[in-house]
Amino acid sequence: MKAGLWRERALMGMTGAGLLALVLLLHIPWHPGIEVMSVDSGVFATAGALILEGETPYADFWDHKPPGVYGLNALAVAAFGPNPWGQWMLNLVWLAVVAPVAWQVLAHRFGRAPALAGTVSLLLAVMHPAIFAINMTETYALLPQFLILGLGARGLHRAGPRVMLLAGLLTGLSFLLRQNSVGLGAAFLLAVLLFSDAPSGTRRRLQFAGFIAGVLIPMAAVGIVFALSGAFYDLVDAVLLYNLAYIEGGPTLTSLYGGMRRILVLQPLAPLSVISMGAFGTYLIRHWRRIRRWLQANLRRGPGAGGPLPRDIVLLAALALPLDMAAALLSGRNLGHYFIGLAPTLSVGVAFALQSLAAVLRRDRVAGMLPTILIALLLTGFVLDASAKEIPSRSTVEGFLQSLVTGGYRMSPVEQRVLELTDPQDIILVWSPHAQIYFVTGRRSPSRYYSPLPFFTSVGGEERFREFLQAVRATPPVIVVAQPKSSVGLPYPLAEESRFCRHCTPQTYQQMSEFRDLLQDRYTELGMAGDWVVLGLKERYSP
Repeated sequence: MKAGLWRERALMGMTGAGLLALVLLLHIPWHPGIEVMSVDSGVFATAGALILEGETPYADFWDHKPPGVYGLNALAVAAFGPNPWGQWMLNLVWLAVVAPVAWQVLAHRFGRAPALAGTVSLLLAVMHPAIFAINMTETYALLPQFLILGLGARGLHRAGPRVMLLAGLLTGLSFLLRQNSVGLGAAFLLAVLLFSDAPSGTRRRLQFAGFIAGVLIPMAAVGIVFALSGAFYDLVDAVLLYNLAYIEGGPTLTSLYGGMRRILVLQPLAPLSVISMGAFGTYLIRHWRRIRRWLQANLRRGPGAGGPLPRDIVLLAALALPLDMAAALLSGRNLGHYFIGLAPTLSVGVAFALQSLAAVLRRDRVAGMLPTILIALLLTGFVLDASAKEIPSRSTVEGFLQSLVTGGYRMSPVEQRVLELTDPQDIILVWSPHAQIYFVTGRRSPSRYYSPLPFFTSVGGEERFREFLQAVRATPPVIVVAQPKSSVGLPYPLAEESRFCRHCTPQTYQQMSEFRDLLQDRYTELGMAGDWVVLGLKERYSP
């Protein structure tokens, strides 16, 4: 008995150690010694650094993400200092926690081997360069998503008010990390209400109330904190109103096509999506009669139909997958990191497919031959692609070890140029969402807008632009950097008339003209830094 327990613990320890080693291995190609900070990571890191200086999100620096990611970045800056290694370490530690949690949740339902395959697929998908960057909100939302799956594994049919409260709390925390990461939480609520053993409508209302209360607790706590600091309206303006404007166009046929290509055709999601959709579809077809009886009984407020189906996180994942897909496609922009949120449900699909396949092969090898070949081909292509793009070379590992010792990180040409031309106390202006320039150089913006993107939205954009212009006139930055060909489509303020703010509203065009006049009157061109134009304040940089 003791020998068996020792082997069990040794196996679990080796599996956990292997997962942690894989997490570290996949992070090596992203280390700051060779990888310049991404745009989003720079925004979050800047926010974290400013929080430690006593600044209030949204009121003193403006961004439109929920506050959870800013708090995590503040911890990273506090622990590792204001340099990109802090964000890299935060991402490493976070996934080092997610991986064993995911494996334990999946192993509870599917067994160790399928769970290990599902967890490895999760890590390879999440860290794939087509959708990943260090320090993304979707990555941090993985942990509460898997904890919701863990609650589902305990038994959806018996979820009492306390379980519902905890599920709602995790859903609220997911929202505070990333708004579109609530698919699993919504699926949990839907599954409980539709497939519950609750004998009365009163019990279901208590379940619903418990879930909603859980969602509201972290949101109310955040709202109270910002209300006490006088920034509640700024919070609502950024997180709610701006994001409604961000998705107001909605998905078009073209964007839906592009999004579905990411999900069903392109690496890394396509193989996992096809396997998962096939597995979930087979599951629902196989249990359709029981599902129908259960729904009929519950919709009539009668007792549940019984059976193992409602206890299954496969049902939870099958309900969550279309919700996650819809959330990823909602804005129509199809940025790669938007699709990281699908990874937890896809890992369930992979683990379930492999468990089901093993059961079929034990019963009838001939019947299981075709699905075995198909799944093997899909997973082989997935692993080969991921290995080629994610596993570091020997020279990369050596460079990582050297950078780890020295603590150095790679700077872009424009960041180096800003450091050469300015002093630490100087104010600079980056006409771009590349806020990592502020973070890496340690310089500040003349206004609370560390990105000009919110000036070009239909809700509040003109007011924000007016506030920005007032701040720039009051505190002229000593350096202005801008891209003539913006990587995010921003209009270039010094462009020739035929290309100047072509898609702006009349009011925004007028404000852009005022900004152009200010630059032409007070600044002189100091040259190029990479693909950036560098402008300097005339009274400081003119001979």
